[in-house]
Amino acid sequence: MEEARSTSRSPSRRSSSASPTACDLYFEVARTRPRTTSSGEVQGGVHLYRHNHFEDAAKRYYEIIDKWPQNEIAQKATRLILDPFIIQKDWANLNKYSRGFLKHEALTKNAAFKKELTDLVQKASYMEILVADEHGQELLKDGKKEEAAQIFAKSRTGSAPT
Repeated sequence: MEEARSTSRSPSRRSSSASPTACDLYFEVARTRPRTTSSGEVQGGVHLYRHNHFEDAAKRYYEIIDKWPQNEIAQKATRLILDPFIIQKDWANLNKYSRGFLKHEALTKNAAFKKELTDLVQKASYMEILVADEHGQELLKDGKKEEAAQIFAKSRTGSAPT
């Protein structure tokens, strides 16, 4: 009996590594089910997210957003897609993806959530300009006036002068 206990694996001893393949299998099965929210689908994405599989998690979250865009679970999935960009201070991608979500009509029917996304776009745009200005200032210090001018122009218009 003691030997059996030592060889059996308790839930607390399970491996903590995420398996994108296992999550893929779960999603294949879940796709055949009726269109109701599933905490299992959300948890699959959360599990991948917690183990730094952000791209795989984002795929799951996009599926959730597509299936249930007006459910608050889609808002949570959207936030989980955008959070790594905020943490990594990746303002360009935060701006890009926030703008993309703003175009999703069903997702943004909730006025408060639409405002949250709009605020993220504004913050990301502002931070992109600050980062570009900092880079432009460094170029000016190095005597690279033309490169600095292009950086400044691009940060304000989205494209360099021709």
